[in-house]
Amino acid sequence: KISSQAFENDRDRILLERDLLARQHEKAAASGTRGAKDFSQVGPPCQGDTEEADTAPDIRRVDSEELNSYLGWVAPLKWLLTALIAVIIALQASAVILGSHHIVHWKLLVLDDVALASEGGHVYAFVFLLAYALPASFAAALLVTYVAPHAGGSGIPEIKAYLNGISMPQAFTFKTWMSRSLGLLLVTSAGLFAGTEGPFAHLGGIIASGFSEGLSCRGRSWWPIILVGHRNRCELISQGAAMGVAAAFGAPVGGILFSLEEASSFWSKNLTWRAFLGTMIAAVMAKLTKSGFSELSTSGFIEFPDLNASFELWELSAFTGLGIVTGLLGALFCNIVKRTIKLRRRFFQLGSPTRATKRCRLVEVICIVIFTMSICFWPAVLFGCQALDLEGRHLLDSEGKNAPDLSGIICDEHEYSVLAFLLLQPKELAIKTLFSKTMASGATLDIPSLLITYVIVFATTILTFGSAIPVGLFIPNILAGACFGRVVGQLLLEAGQRVHP
Repeated sequence: KISSQAFENDRDRILLERDLLARQHEKAAASGTRGAKDFSQVGPPCQGDTEEADTAPDIRRVDSEELNSYLGWVAPLKWLLTALIAVIIALQASAVILGSHHIVHWKLLVLDDVALASEGGHVYAFVFLLAYALPASFAAALLVTYVAPHAGGSGIPEIKAYLNGISMPQAFTFKTWMSRSLGLLLVTSAGLFAGTEGPFAHLGGIIASGFSEGLSCRGRSWWPIILVGHRNRCELISQGAAMGVAAAFGAPVGGILFSLEEASSFWSKNLTWRAFLGTMIAAVMAKLTKSGFSELSTSGFIEFPDLNASFELWELSAFTGLGIVTGLLGALFCNIVKRTIKLRRRFFQLGSPTRATKRCRLVEVICIVIFTMSICFWPAVLFGCQALDLEGRHLLDSEGKNAPDLSGIICDEHEYSVLAFLLLQPKELAIKTLFSKTMASGATLDIPSLLITYVIVFATTILTFGSAIPVGLFIPNILAGACFGRVVGQLLLEAGQRVHP
């Protein structure tokens, strides 16, 4: 036995004993005895091997006080490392989200000016959309196709695969982290229906995985041995995935539940508390960073703006019917996505891609971008703009908060387009708008525009997911479900029911 019966299952003690034995043997080698052996498997020497028995270090010679002093740093180091990783993940998530929103805001300002500049301004506005979306998406596709293939998709399969025993060394490298981070910023700012939450879970796992290896120089690791190893790496990746989701959604408990229920197969009570600390720090730090450290918002990513929103008992039947319909539509979505992924795997030979298939994947991304920009822009132009109520202009809702302002984009400041707002604005803003009961200046979310938005989001998300770009499914599916639910709410309002749509 390498250790006493009381500590035979304590991996940290075993690793430290190996480290101390190796140091003891190095000292013996320096004094002229036999060179150090491989201590990857520490055990008693074989019977009859007198030289091995004479020179191998004995586990009983290890100083117990020195060993206990090392073990005393295990828990504090892991808690400190959890907090450090959480801050880094939150800063990166905030940088990607804020960077994408600033680019989209600038893009829409230019789009508004170009669209209203001349009689054929809409054509020039569409060309401007493509002028940014095509190079940005093509650059992201190049990174995924030629630099880091694991940077494509949502990244959740990589997390689940590794935490369930499948070795994927290229899924947690610096190249993958850089390609996914930059690609995600480019894709989301281009206006494609790509979520950020799944990729953030993968990015959090990559960052945490890097801390399980530490720094090394000339073959010598400068990282404490108690933080190295497969078990510690799996724990850190589980925590990193939870922190990534918490930073993106502002939901600490949601991040833990995601990692516990969806990603990890092995969990412990100590890991729960460390992950909870990390998700709390990541969520708070992300909110502070997004606000420029000026305020700490208490609202979550998905939350009703109206504090007094409630429901009647009879509305449960509408909720039940809505859940059944959206559940069936979700099953249809998953079935179509599964078939398209299988088709892509066969056509592009993803198991062993060639130069020709890689080029075909780049062409596919270009076609997806052109189709997405066309189907998001031209229906809004064809449906036209609606006039705002300028006489009764109000910018506050019933709670005294700023109501969503739908004016502008492809319309002038006195008009609005529901389709343009929901399809061209950042997806997070569109979702929060769908939760608002009233809009600024009397604007309304009409049922035809909501249904068209749902069909567009549903179709383009299926088309986009699985291509050679970083793309998640959470945000697009939430947007589609919110549109469908808003349709039901508007129908009840038109039927004379007093409901919160």
